[in-house]
Amino acid sequence: MNKQTLPIQGATCQGCVKRIDAALGAVPGVTAVSVDLPGQRVTVSGDVSRQAVQEALVQSGYAADPVAADEPAPLAHTDQNQDIQLSISGAHCASCVRTIEDALGAVPGVTKASMNLADRSARVSGRARPDDLVRAVQSVGYQASEVRDPHTAEQEREEQERSLYKKLLGQTALSLAVGVPVMLWGWAGGSMTVVPGTPGQVAWFVVGLVTLAMLVFPGRHFFVGGWKAFRHHNANMVLPAAARHVYFEASPMIIGLVNLGLALEMRARGKTGAAVKRLLGLRAKTARVVRDGEEIDLPVEQVREGDRLRVRPGETLAVRKGPGDSVAAGTLNDSGTLIYRATRVGADTALARIIDLVKKAQGAKPPIGRLADSVAAVFVPAILLIAVSAALAWYNFGPNPPLA
Repeated sequence: MNKQTLPIQGATCQGCVKRIDAALGAVPGVTAVSVDLPGQRVTVSGDVSRQAVQEALVQSGYAADPVAADEPAPLAHTDQNQDIQLSISGAHCASCVRTIEDALGAVPGVTKASMNLADRSARVSGRARPDDLVRAVQSVGYQASEVRDPHTAEQEREEQERSLYKKLLGQTALSLAVGVPVMLWGWAGGSMTVVPGTPGQVAWFVVGLVTLAMLVFPGRHFFVGGWKAFRHHNANMVLPAAARHVYFEASPMIIGLVNLGLALEMRARGKTGAAVKRLLGLRAKTARVVRDGEEIDLPVEQVREGDRLRVRPGETLAVRKGPGDSVAAGTLNDSGTLIYRATRVGADTALARIIDLVKKAQGAKPPIGRLADSVAAVFVPAILLIAVSAALAWYNFGPNPPLA
């Protein structure tokens, strides 16, 4: 028994799949047929010649040229539309979302690009290559990688966010530990001015150094984000905060409260992904695969298309089926053991597709959401313009000294 793969053309629906399956199933010697509709190829197992399989495909209305069994369909993603999911890092606000979506939309071949800020992912439809999409995101100052396994990507994202959450809480505590005492000192009537030659001058110098440390360490990501935005001609809501004169409590308080807000937002965002987590929890972790007459337990990630799997009593399998019928996981095998062949693995399984649909629904934006993104895109530049105008007005028409 051998296994061979041939490309197909013109298959667009499940009806096409059934016709191909019926045409190839009627060829003497064919024992199994697996049609990869997105990849536009078909895999045939059995003692049958490639020429016989190709003739059957031609007669059914689908042209095919022979390719090696272990070769993938040549650049299938450049010949037809497909959905590509990217994991994004460095995005913090609606302005970031708009910048990333515009960058992805400008890639040749992209028909639609949308980003879900909640789970830091972007979904792109079209004929673009994943590498081109990653470079487009990097060109505007963010990081991206293609998501191949949603389960692994979700675990990595959770670990990163858990670590960042703890870091933000630590930065919040450190910043507020500096800002709150200075603020209370001012509220209590303490002097907030520097008098040269007095002990107060030394004290405020020390407070200034501590405030500088807060800007360098807990507030570092503000400056890094602001610099990236400046380099790529973007304006977002991650901009530096600075202190002047003796208003040293302002910077630590702003940094601490913003970091606290980011941490609370991250915690709330984790709860919104609970539905996807529960779906991911339904996935089987291992499968008993029959290879070369031996049964071995393997992680589901190592199951290959065409493998034969053993199902024992009490394990999940579809209801009442006979030889040659297709089955889907999710119901109970009452008695005896069964062997079935894996025709869809990984992202092609029914559960993986359900998870994909849920994530698409989470990332979909209603009209009010798109309006909010449009407003956010001009909000920060407008605020910066107003701030610069106010500073110039104070400098030229305000009281002396103008830089106080």
